[in-house]
Amino acid sequence: MVTLIQESGSGGRGRRCDARCYQAKRPKCRCVCGGRNHGVGLAQAQANMREDWERAVPALRQINLLIEGRGGNESNREAHKGSGQQSSHRAP
Repeated sequence: MVTLIQESGSGGRGRRCDARCYQAKRPKCRCVCGGRNHGVGLAQAQANMREDWERAVPALRQINLLIEGRGGNESNREAHKGSGQQSSHRAP
Protein backbone atom coordinates (compact mmCIF):
# COMPACT_ATOMS: atom_id res chain seq x y z
CA MET A 1 0.00 0.00 0.00
CA VAL A 2 1.56 3.29 -1.14
CA THR A 3 1.21 6.26 1.21
CA LEU A 4 1.10 9.50 -0.79
CA ILE A 5 0.84 12.02 2.05
CA GLN A 6 1.23 11.62 5.78
CA GLU A 7 0.50 14.10 8.52
CA SER A 8 1.92 13.36 11.96
CA GLY A 9 0.03 14.52 14.98
CA SER A 10 0.73 14.60 18.68
CA GLY A 11 1.14 11.29 20.44
CA GLY A 12 2.15 9.54 17.22
CA ARG A 13 -1.31 9.87 15.72
CA GLY A 14 -1.83 11.31 12.30
CA ARG A 15 -3.62 11.02 9.01
CA ARG A 16 -2.46 9.76 5.64
CA CYS A 17 -3.59 9.32 2.08
CA ASP A 18 -3.08 5.75 0.96
CA ALA A 19 -4.85 2.99 -1.01
CA ARG A 20 -7.89 3.21 1.26
CA CYS A 21 -8.42 6.64 -0.27
CA TYR A 22 -7.20 6.55 -3.88
CA GLN A 23 -8.81 3.14 -4.46
CA ALA A 24 -12.00 4.01 -2.56
CA LYS A 25 -15.42 3.07 -3.89
CA ARG A 26 -17.47 4.99 -1.34
CA PRO A 27 -17.93 8.78 -1.61
CA LYS A 28 -16.71 9.94 1.82
CA CYS A 29 -13.04 10.89 2.23
CA ARG A 30 -11.57 11.19 5.71
CA CYS A 31 -7.90 11.37 4.89
CA VAL A 32 -5.38 14.21 4.73
CA CYS A 33 -5.90 14.86 0.98
CA GLY A 34 -9.31 16.38 1.64
CA GLY A 35 -10.86 14.39 -1.22
CA ARG A 36 -8.38 15.35 -3.96
CA ASN A 37 -7.25 11.74 -4.47
CA HIS A 38 -10.39 9.96 -3.37
CA GLY A 39 -11.23 7.09 -5.69
CA VAL A 40 -9.04 8.32 -8.58
CA GLY A 41 -6.58 5.39 -8.65
CA LEU A 42 -2.88 5.33 -7.84
CA ALA A 43 -1.56 6.83 -11.11
CA GLN A 44 -3.89 9.86 -10.98
CA ALA A 45 -3.31 10.33 -7.24
CA GLN A 46 0.46 10.38 -7.85
CA ALA A 47 -0.01 12.89 -10.68
CA ASN A 48 -2.14 15.06 -8.35
CA MET A 49 0.56 15.00 -5.68
CA ARG A 50 3.29 15.83 -8.22
CA GLU A 51 1.24 18.80 -9.47
CA ASP A 52 0.58 20.03 -5.93
CA TRP A 53 4.28 19.69 -5.04
CA GLU A 54 5.40 21.59 -8.15
CA ARG A 55 3.10 24.46 -7.19
CA ALA A 56 4.16 24.40 -3.53
CA VAL A 57 7.96 24.35 -3.95
CA PRO A 58 8.38 27.97 -5.16
CA ALA A 59 6.21 29.25 -2.32
CA LEU A 60 8.12 27.16 0.22
CA ARG A 61 11.43 28.47 -1.09
CA GLN A 62 10.18 32.05 -0.76
CA ILE A 63 9.03 31.40 2.81
CA ASN A 64 12.43 29.91 3.63
CA LEU A 65 14.19 32.99 2.24
CA LEU A 66 12.00 35.27 4.32
CA ILE A 67 12.68 33.21 7.44
CA GLU A 68 16.41 33.36 6.75
CA GLY A 69 16.10 37.14 6.37
CA ARG A 70 17.26 37.28 2.78
CA GLY A 71 13.99 38.58 1.31
CA GLY A 72 13.73 39.44 -2.36
CA ASN A 73 12.70 36.92 -4.90
CA GLU A 74 14.49 34.05 -6.55
CA SER A 75 14.47 35.57 -10.03
CA ASN A 76 16.47 38.56 -8.77
CA ARG A 77 19.07 36.29 -7.20
CA GLU A 78 19.26 34.11 -10.30
CA ALA A 79 19.82 37.19 -12.48
CA HIS A 80 22.80 38.19 -10.34
CA LYS A 81 24.14 34.68 -9.84
CA GLY A 82 27.39 34.20 -11.64
CA SER A 83 27.69 37.90 -12.48
CA GLY A 84 29.54 38.65 -9.27
CA GLN A 85 26.78 41.06 -8.24
CA GLN A 86 24.80 40.69 -5.08
CA SER A 87 21.06 41.15 -4.90
CA SER A 88 20.13 44.50 -3.38
CA HIS A 89 17.13 42.96 -1.63
CA ARG A 90 17.77 42.60 2.06
CA ALA A 91 15.43 42.20 4.99
CA PRO A 92 15.45 45.15 7.41
